[in-house]
Amino acid sequence: DHRQRPSKMKKSGLDPDIAGSNTEFPFHIIIVGYGEIARLAHLPVLQSRSDSLVVGLVDAAFTEEEVASSNHAAAGPQTPPSTPLKFAAVSDALSHFRGNVHAVSVCTPKTATLSVARDVLRIAASSSDETKTKLLGVLLEKPPGDDVEELERTVRCGRARGISMFTACHTTACPARKVVDAWLFADAAATGAEGRDREEKAKSAICRRRLESIRIVWKENARKWHPDQAWLSKERGGGVTDMLFNPISLIVSLFGLSISSSPTTDLERNASERAIDQKRAIRLVKADLVRPCNWEAPISGSAELLMTVPFDDGAGGASETMEVPISADFASDYAPPPDDCDGEEIWTIEFVESVSKSDGGNRPSLMLTDGGAQAYVGTRKVTTEPTAEYPLRPEYEALYDQFLDLLRSRRSGNAGEVPSIVDFTTLAVLKEIVRVGKYTAGPRFEI
Repeated sequence: DHRQRPSKMKKSGLDPDIAGSNTEFPFHIIIVGYGEIARLAHLPVLQSRSDSLVVGLVDAAFTEEEVASSNHAAAGPQTPPSTPLKFAAVSDALSHFRGNVHAVSVCTPKTATLSVARDVLRIAASSSDETKTKLLGVLLEKPPGDDVEELERTVRCGRARGISMFTACHTTACPARKVVDAWLFADAAATGAEGRDREEKAKSAICRRRLESIRIVWKENARKWHPDQAWLSKERGGGVTDMLFNPISLIVSLFGLSISSSPTTDLERNASERAIDQKRAIRLVKADLVRPCNWEAPISGSAELLMTVPFDDGAGGASETMEVPISADFASDYAPPPDDCDGEEIWTIEFVESVSKSDGGNRPSLMLTDGGAQAYVGTRKVTTEPTAEYPLRPEYEALYDQFLDLLRSRRSGNAGEVPSIVDFTTLAVLKEIVRVGKYTAGPRFEI
């Protein structure tokens, strides 16, 4: 079970020397941005683990009283706090622990994500050698910013400072992920792989099913999932693309895709971060978007994409590439009719297999529901666990398995290697949807 935790890891005492340290020490982590996703997913998952200790929470919205009430005096660089200390700025948190922080999880709105990440990298570089050797990684909650070039610069900056970057999107670790891998790739290399190993193997896995199409329907209501978060409606907030990141990132992760488009800037032409593999590519065909009269960003729409991936049916012939159309229907203002049995949200991805006369024209598709918590082949349910009461919890458990395994590899691996797991492709696809989509004006919508 990938969620089993080592039983002998200590929950107290700071790691005296990360380079070559005993891996039984827990990782000390600061969470920046204490909104809903941090409160309901990041913090409880990390606190449930024996290999992690949240030492600080950072949010500009913390009042002076909240910060002052944290028992800062009782917890210092050599004395971990029994509960996370609160800070108004990440610089204050890193300064307080004097470099005894191994990772930072950035959970801010995407308009601030990369700015915070750069602040962390800058502080690590400008502080003492002790700080630079202790900080191993930075996790970026999805979406990882709002600009691909800026994300590339940030990743390069991290590598130059010896700090691994990890972009986290919970759907890539959905409970049905192994079912999807097995159905798509059969005995291919990606099946059963975990974490960084899975992301690497996806780049060489061969699809064993000839797909006719992939159909995404992703609809929810921003009033429920982003209450009072006005940033979502702003141009840099991205509107509906914030939640569209979820299904697109899963498809990108499954097939190891890069975006198929011509570089438009010198940075893109010279970037080593995004290797373009035309045999594993995704590109936008068209998009139609609705933008409320009081929004700068789209709230709903549809898009058509085209994916190119390697295919081999295992019959002994040479492998080839196949083009698979992807349709997406999405909304952040979804309000189901009273008689609708689908519920308050629709989070589905359907993989439709091509059929031939020999199949009798009847071959069941694979359908993911509940955002990837459940999977059906035709009408037969193939997942065994019920959807969790808080469905993101098991996904974040798996994400932190990946992130902390990445940090653990830094502790025991080659000191010169700075591995990262970063999804540039999904962000690039969504930026393209916003850039070239055809817009229609919609009615006013208040969050």
